[in-house]
Amino acid sequence: MDVTKILIIEDNPGDARLVEYVIREAGDGYLLHWEKDLTSGLESLRSESFDVVLLDLGLPETTGLGTFMTAVQQTPEDVAIIVLSGLSDEQIAAEAVALGAQDYLVKGEVDAKLLTRSIRYAVERKRSELALRRVNAELEGYAHTVSHDLRSPIGAMALACELLSDSMDMGLEELREEIDSATGTIRRNLAKCSTLIEDLLTLAKAGQRPVEVSDVDIRETVDLVLDEKALEIKGRGVQVTIGDDLGTVRASPTHMYQLFLNLISNALEHNEGEGLVIEVRDIGEEDGARKYMVRDNGVGIPPESVDSYLLPFVRGERGGTGIGLSIIKKIVELYGGQLAVSSDGGAVFEFTLKDMDS
Repeated sequence: MDVTKILIIEDNPGDARLVEYVIREAGDGYLLHWEKDLTSGLESLRSESFDVVLLDLGLPETTGLGTFMTAVQQTPEDVAIIVLSGLSDEQIAAEAVALGAQDYLVKGEVDAKLLTRSIRYAVERKRSELALRRVNAELEGYAHTVSHDLRSPIGAMALACELLSDSMDMGLEELREEIDSATGTIRRNLAKCSTLIEDLLTLAKAGQRPVEVSDVDIRETVDLVLDEKALEIKGRGVQVTIGDDLGTVRASPTHMYQLFLNLISNALEHNEGEGLVIEVRDIGEEDGARKYMVRDNGVGIPPESVDSYLLPFVRGERGGTGIGLSIIKKIVELYGGQLAVSSDGGAVFEFTLKDMDS
């Protein structure tokens, strides 16, 4: 059973106990932690994970909107804030909502039904807000790609055509050289455009629910990817370790291929030198889903960069279109799973996949 973790920051013990009583009356599924001042409350937010904060606006260190502004600046972006106020502070509480709080409640007027509904809606609104931010970031990435990345090769091809047009009065040998140079430029930049467009389509399809699904043997999928990468793997002396049984997932074979292709390609593309080891294995079940791990012993991903790298069109140091990790994330989420990325002697991807209904 999912538990909603609640942090209440309230200096009045009577008000805090009242909220605690109301939460107990609401039944199971809630875990309440109480802090008496803003400083200790913010420390708890840094050391523990919570779903929602119930924030009193009248605390010893600060009052009114100042309390909320201090809290919202230091609260993790995935944590919802519900403001607690007295009747006289209701206008200020409404202003806090306008500035980013998910809701406000008036002390003394809260029962179990109202509180739990407010908490549930606040958490849902916060999740929707974060999802909207991700969508907007993707749209910005699309816009940047279309306006910049496609404009550059198109501009190069236009210039090559213009140079060809201006070369009609040249001698035959010089004209041949000019044609060879210009057509080479056009071919290279057409290939760039084609790659960008294909990547855009791949990213869009990665998040679409498949029309047909089947029982996909994950070991066969991984072997297919390794066959396609065989020359590079052999040429660089890469060691690949695969678990004995990777099981099956009811899914689109194309999605599973895209998922493991991008995971393995990421390890190959972002690690140079000899001695690279790539490991793919099933690490059990979690909440009715199969859990997998793909890791390498390369340079890893800086922890502070993980979130940005999972967004489309965010390039690493090697360039590229920057969609590989975002495709991984989209597919995992499409199959009801969760993705965790870390660095432990290299890049480590742990993710779950649930069977998709036909």
